Amino acid sequence: MKTQKKINKKIAKQKDVTKNVESNEVKRLGILVAIVTGIFVIFYGITVLVMRENETYDYIKKISTAKQVQYDEIIISQLFNQKPTEYYVFIKENEDLDNKLYDVYIENYKDSNKDGLNIYTINIDKLFNSKNKSDESNFKSANIDEIKVKKATILKIANKQISEVYEGKEEIINFFNEKIVKE
Repeated sequence: MKTQKKINKKIAKQKDVTKNVESNEVKRLGILVAIVTGIFVIFYGITVLVMRENETYDYIKKISTAKQVQYDEIIISQLFNQKPTEYYVFIKENEDLDNKLYDVYIENYKDSNKDGLNIYTINIDKLFNSKNKSDESNFKSANIDEIKVKKATILKIANKQISEVYEGKEEIINFFNEKIVKE
């Protein structure tokens, strides 16, 4: 009988040990799940914060660039084909140090001009326009291929012909000073 009691005690002890082991494994599994969940929550929080910062930055970027120069850029082959029949065309070069100044003048002209004529721009350094860049200017032709541009220029186009030419920084600034309504 003693042996039976000993065997029963051993079995009971083994059951207790098994329960303790199972209990420890469940605790370890719970801790592991909590740690993994914590890590996911932390990464999610970081992602949300980073995305919010980017959204804020994008919003600030949109606000700061909202007042960019908004004018129509054309290619030189369209020089005589704009509507209405009278308008100005500003021809510029990429490397002109006064481009920012000209952009401000163009924006101010568009906001408040006396004659109400549109102003278009041509970048003479772009691929489709570069054949008209030259060391000597020529605006005396109605043929696009014969028109040559040396530096920044404003042309007035009337009835598909060049009627006025303002070439160089000084003439361009004088043109804008005459055309912009002072408040």
